[in-house]
Amino acid sequence: MAAKKPEDTTAPAAPVAEPVVGEAAAAPEPVPQAEAADVPVATPITTLPALRVTAKVAGFRRAGLAWPDQPVTVPRGALSADRIEQIKAEPMLVVEEIAAPV
Repeated sequence: MAAKKPEDTTAPAAPVAEPVVGEAAAAPEPVPQAEAADVPVATPITTLPALRVTAKVAGFRRAGLAWPDQPVTVPRGALSADRIEQIKAEPMLVVEEIAAPV
């Protein structure tokens, strides 16, 4: 008995486009750039809200902290709202609301 030949199932190769001699390739279209006025500019943060606290007596304690008799700057974000109320209500502490430089 004779062996059967398998059929060729490969597809013919697709034709390759050959470059045309003497023609320059077309440049891609430029992507439009945003105008300077269209782009929002972030403003750098230069200050943070803070408290400047000075105790009338060195080592005075309030809101779980000991306060020196020299000014101490504390960012408001470092204190809870309850602590800020306690500190501001204390007559033994001199408290100033300031904008502290970063």
